[in-house]
Amino acid sequence: IAAGEQAMWKRLCDALGADDLLNLPPYATEDARSVNRVDLNQELSGRTRQRTTAEWMAIFERGSVAAGPINRMDDVFNDAQVRHLGVAQPMHHPALGPVKVVGQPFKLSRTPSEVRHPVSDRGANTEEILETIGYTGEDIAALREEGVI
Repeated sequence: IAAGEQAMWKRLCDALGADDLLNLPPYATEDARSVNRVDLNQELSGRTRQRTTAEWMAIFERGSVAAGPINRMDDVFNDAQVRHLGVAQPMHHPALGPVKVVGQPFKLSRTPSEVRHPVSDRGANTEEILETIGYTGEDIAALREEGVI
């Protein structure tokens, strides 16, 4: 595994144009990178901020670097793979109207998934959940009065 980890580190450094990091003692081995993770993350963050996500994804793909974007919420449903897989499911929310929710990113032939309704509003099912785990109406009222729920 160590040789494979070292090969991944080299591919990442090559893709980043970061040959200077490749053999620095704090980053030269997998163990050293783990111990110096905070500093390494800062170093890599500084370098990755120099290009857009799309540019890095193309560079990483050409360099055989396993990578994926960390999307902002407004980008998630516009992602080509999300659209291709049909992960975004249109729903009608009683208060918000038409919304898209995240469905399953994979299809199972014998046990297909189905999104039946959008996520409930925060706190909408609190009493039902508490009753399911054994709280009484009095217990729930006390929690509400104390500001716990």
